Amino acid sequence: MEGRTVALRTGTELQNGDEIKWCFNDDKNPLTQYSEWTIENKDVNCDVTDERFRNKLQLGGKTGDLIISYIRTIHSGVYTVQISGKTRKNKNKRFIVTVNVKKVPVEVGESVTLETDIEIRDGDLILWTFGVKNCLIFKYESGKNNICESNTGRLQLNKSNGSLTITNITNADFGHFQLQAMNSERNRFRRFNVIEVEKVSVKVGESVTLETDIKIQDGDVILWTFGVEKCPIVKYESGKMNIFKSYRGRVHLNKGNGSLTITNITTADFGHFQLEVTNDKQNGKQNELRRFNVIKGNRVENSMEMEPLLSQEGVWGSRG
Repeated sequence: MEGRTVALRTGTELQNGDEIKWCFNDDKNPLTQYSEWTIENKDVNCDVTDERFRNKLQLGGKTGDLIISYIRTIHSGVYTVQISGKTRKNKNKRFIVTVNVKKVPVEVGESVTLETDIEIRDGDLILWTFGVKNCLIFKYESGKNNICESNTGRLQLNKSNGSLTITNITNADFGHFQLQAMNSERNRFRRFNVIEVEKVSVKVGESVTLETDIKIQDGDVILWTFGVEKCPIVKYESGKMNIFKSYRGRVHLNKGNGSLTITNITTADFGHFQLEVTNDKQNGKQNELRRFNVIKGNRVENSMEMEPLLSQEGVWGSRG
């Protein structure tokens, strides 16, 4: 997910005098390279010429791990490392890194909180923007809030971590939100894609598949729940499937993408289904969340990511 710190592990211990080279997307010019490595007890900042990685890279002082801070979608790609030395066998390793913007499903009229893991400090400037033009909707600086007039009364900022709560969601709110928290020492980003809950129309007695776009990885825990009380339907963890009693014989889980097929639909199945994918073992991975509203009907409606309708910054007011 965007905004996290990711470490690409070499799986080895460096020796004094080793040569280490990291490359990105088979570029002829190394991302970072050291010909005579000196063992360090701390991570080492890397000087890079590629502007996409400026002030973002460190190498593990003892291992040569590549540490990428505040990773973004532009950092998706293939990373390779080569380690060689006079007294060791050459080591080559390849990593495929995919960085996504976190999707947050919500229905019109609901409230949603765009949760972050940032620690806000005294003196930080907090900016929230919306849409392809990055229209400013919320600014917090020196203890004062500045909120775009069109959003007055609908936005609340958590001043500890920068999370933003939006109430009474409208169609105009579907789109990309970006948080930027900055001071003289660092600049941190988080991005969210607020999408409409997918409506799935099906007849009683038929089957339906709740399709997702998630790529399930090793160690992922998959949990499907139903209704406002989030009653469990199926849980998949460590190779074991647990299907809860009322759904046994009626559901099938796709272990590749987490999609759920429900057969012999009854009236009791109409309502909200939620998929949550978690992984505590993978560094930098955030939870994935998808929601579906199964309704009575005769066709399946594909989900839509609404085009951002907010195209102007509006009028600003200042609050203490």
